[in-house]
Amino acid sequence: MLRFLTLLLASSACAAAEFDCMIEARQTVEIRSSVEAVIESVKVTRGSFVAKGQVIVTLESGPERAALARRRARDARARRRRRAATSCA
Repeated sequence: MLRFLTLLLASSACAAAEFDCMIEARQTVEIRSSVEAVIESVKVTRGSFVAKGQVIVTLESGPERAALARRRARDARARRRRRAATSCA
């Protein structure tokens, strides 16, 4: 990224000079997901410091949420049937 940097030179006249320069990150990392998905939301802003384990993005998970809801409903039905069977005994 090309930036213009203005430096004040220490001299008796305090003259200013402009120099073209390239500013690069001290460290970069490549981040990948173990699954292919669309990003739903980004939890950090550019230039943020992040910690190990911190959530930085959430992925769209519509099908997974629907499957989880079906599983929970099925489990709830099974629990109700067990309770009904044990209360009748």
